[in-house]
Amino acid sequence: MADFSYWRHTIQVLQDFLPNHVIHPVRTRPTASLPWRTERLERCIRETAGPHDPIHLVGHSTGAIDARLLAHTSELSPRVRSIVSICGPHHGTPTASFFSSVFGRQLLGAFSLCTVYVLRYGKLPVGVALKLSALMARAGERVLGSDAGELIDELNASLLGNFGEQQRQAVTVLLREVSEDTSLLPQLTPDAMAVFNATTPDRDGLRIGSIACRAEPPRLRSALAAGLRPRSHAMNLIFRFIWNVSSKTDNPDNDGIVPTASQRWGTLLREVKADHLDIIGHYGDTALNPPRYDWLPTNSGFNRHHFRAVWGDVAAFIEG
Repeated sequence: MADFSYWRHTIQVLQDFLPNHVIHPVRTRPTASLPWRTERLERCIRETAGPHDPIHLVGHSTGAIDARLLAHTSELSPRVRSIVSICGPHHGTPTASFFSSVFGRQLLGAFSLCTVYVLRYGKLPVGVALKLSALMARAGERVLGSDAGELIDELNASLLGNFGEQQRQAVTVLLREVSEDTSLLPQLTPDAMAVFNATTPDRDGLRIGSIACRAEPPRLRSALAAGLRPRSHAMNLIFRFIWNVSSKTDNPDNDGIVPTASQRWGTLLREVKADHLDIIGHYGDTALNPPRYDWLPTNSGFNRHHFRAVWGDVAAFIEG
């Protein structure tokens, strides 16, 4: 989990379904290697769980792979009763290959900062959205212009200037972690995950369930729906780009980050029409307190009722 505040709503809903369980979020680095992340997960379990407590792991995205690796390698493995994977890239994702490229690494920091900003403030400033969409367009052309670095610097400065001092420091740490350690990305390519799966079999008797997501593909009508609003057009272009990158597999369905087919592992608990962040509560609902903002609107129609249904399924699987 990249930041506890982003998970409070999800944790509270899951806790409502599991009143007799204690839920501990795990702070990890977003792009650190699988062994580093798994070691951090194990340390957190040892610090928070009793010596004989059963362990149930719920992992969103790469967190699901961390959970599988821990259940295969750790001394804690016999105590792990179940794993629930939420949008886990079990068969890899083309986005990992893209963000491992020179241009991809340039974009990753800007993309991460934009995500944090929207989840905090609700939407990107128009100028920033246009700059980010311009970067995505250049990435699609595979052209490294001499001004790309300047554009990224301008984008970052525009957003960081709007954070308070404490928030700016926290975000700066996040960006430094992303820029200094991207070991995770080559480990999540489809070829690398094929090796992982062959060498990391799931333990007999371990219950694994998965939630898979499929975002609404970008279509002409979504572009037309943006009308004359520059920000909406920019966000539509950004989503179109990342959806197209994620679709470069035999089956194009994906959640904007991970192919849907890659998310199926163990028992498929539910397959829902949602994007990668909708499923953890960022589906856009300003009526909630605090409001839930949608970083990248995908017109998938996911709402609070779908959200509770999904996490009810997760709780039911954990309880067995």
